[in-house]
Amino acid sequence: MNNDFQNIFYMMRSVRLTANEKRAMRAVIVRRTGVLMHSTRGSLFDLSVRSRVLAAGSVISALLIGSTVSYAAEGALPGDILYPIKVSINEPVRIALAQTSYTKAVVEVDLVDRRLQEAEQLAVEGRLTTETKISLEAGMNEHVGNVESYMASIKAEGEVADSSQIISDMEATLSAHGQVLSAIAQQAPENDERENVVQLAAAVSARTTLNVFAMVSGQEQNGHSEEVSDDGVIQKNAEEKKAQAAAGIIAAQAVVSEDASSGEDSAAVRALTSATGKVSEGEQQLKEGKYSEALRSFTEGVKFTKEAQNIKKLEHKFNVRVGVPALDEEDDEEELSSVIETSTPAPPTEIPSAPSLEGGTETGTSTSNSEPTPIPADTKETDEDQEESQHKNSSGDNFFAPISNLLR
Repeated sequence: MNNDFQNIFYMMRSVRLTANEKRAMRAVIVRRTGVLMHSTRGSLFDLSVRSRVLAAGSVISALLIGSTVSYAAEGALPGDILYPIKVSINEPVRIALAQTSYTKAVVEVDLVDRRLQEAEQLAVEGRLTTETKISLEAGMNEHVGNVESYMASIKAEGEVADSSQIISDMEATLSAHGQVLSAIAQQAPENDERENVVQLAAAVSARTTLNVFAMVSGQEQNGHSEEVSDDGVIQKNAEEKKAQAAAGIIAAQAVVSEDASSGEDSAAVRALTSATGKVSEGEQQLKEGKYSEALRSFTEGVKFTKEAQNIKKLEHKFNVRVGVPALDEEDDEEELSSVIETSTPAPPTEIPSAPSLEGGTETGTSTSNSEPTPIPADTKETDEDQEESQHKNSSGDNFFAPISNLLR
């Protein structure tokens, strides 16, 4: 009996499926389940794919973290931990991404504005140390120098309009910041930090020697070169600049209106008044065929409109009021309040080339042969007062009449 069982077990152990039978069974299982089983053992290819996925994830994480830090650094001030990232990484990248001399110059002008706004922020906080003042002044000078270098390339290319735009922006930026720094210094307590603000304000004012007059003189040389031998080109540039100045005055009027309506004699109002006077001069020069002079006048007008807007922007940001030097005589509040009108008066048939005197009497195109309106002895103004009054209202009571003519 036992031998029979052993024989049966021996026979069972010797039973095997053939290779064909195994393949047939596997085919049936796959056909019924739809699952094709693979080996669970890893391979070098699998490791390579996983490594690349991990590497890509690391790069993406680094980029996200880096962009966050870079963005946060934009608001950093000298002395902050992120400030080196702002000036050593973010700003050089901006310049590198600018493709032309003009766009690079635009970035450099913005960096001048940045350095001075950083100084003003530290000044109002009482943290403008001597070391920081020296560093920011050096940064300002570096960026101004870069602008001058790009200007040489722009002029060499004959891009008169572009060079005019850059210089207007530069001078408006420097002039506005010089006045704002002076106003901050006047409100600051007597200490070393205040002296640093005063010194920086003087340095900024000195940089405004990069002025519109010098720039337009260079443009005139370009305009009369062999490449541009036609007055028509200068006339076209002057007409375009006239339209830009008119639009600038309208924009500046919106931000300066609160000063004029309150009768306050502010630096922004003065800048806007000067802009209107320059536009009046330019319009008269265009009529007389003096296209180069008109281009200069309109360019200065654009500069004054930008200066007015920059001053108001900085006043609001740093909670400071930028006034004008006190006069010997009391200011005429009626003249000052008429600088900005909510409704534009009807334009005159002729744009005056010289300011109107009080009482409605206008001067001619030549002041050497004209007689001034008699003024009573007890109210007679000095030459300095008359000049100041003309500066405040250079186009008479119809302050925006020249602009109405330009937009007709």
